[in-house]
Amino acid sequence: MSTRNTRFPDMVSVAGSLWDTRPDERHAAALAAASYPDTVPLLVARLRVEKDTRVFGALESALVAIGSDAVVMGVLPLLRAPEPAVRIVGADILRVLGARSEPVVRALLTDESPALRTIGVTIARDLPNPEVSHWLESVLARDQDPGVCRAALDALASMATPSLVPVLHQVEERFPEVSDLRESVHYLLGLLDLGNSNRNRKGECA
Repeated sequence: MSTRNTRFPDMVSVAGSLWDTRPDERHAAALAAASYPDTVPLLVARLRVEKDTRVFGALESALVAIGSDAVVMGVLPLLRAPEPAVRIVGADILRVLGARSEPVVRALLTDESPALRTIGVTIARDLPNPEVSHWLESVLARDQDPGVCRAALDALASMATPSLVPVLHQVEERFPEVSDLRESVHYLLGLLDLGNSNRNRKGECA
């Protein structure tokens, strides 16, 4: 509270210090920005160009602390940034915001860019929604990019259900030349078959 009332009494003071040449000043401003939800565009803009790792982390923390719909929409363009670190932090923020990010994540799963669809898969797998496995099954059923399907197969390894079996066969037929995808498909089919066998044995013993 004292930081907001004295050193950074308003959003204008935060905004000015976010672009200060001194990293310590930018770091302090980023931490204070968490108390000012309207600073989201400023935080995102600074995040795009920040080179100091400590300030970069404080900017991310402030956006997560604000955690609004404005943050979700604000960080979405970061996923298209040329810098890997910026793309990663954008994805991490969406992941941490969980259910608030769901509409955006579902849109990413059908984006025209395979890279963004892959990011959508990696975020979706951690969302607290029981429908996630169905979303990822739909990705596998339609996606023509092996990298996207690879990410979806990896995500589904811990949540696969018998309904996935025909989709897995579709993936195998769609990418007959991609050996690692074929191996992932066989691995999941084996897991599902093992689970089904265990259920049948339990039923026989009951």
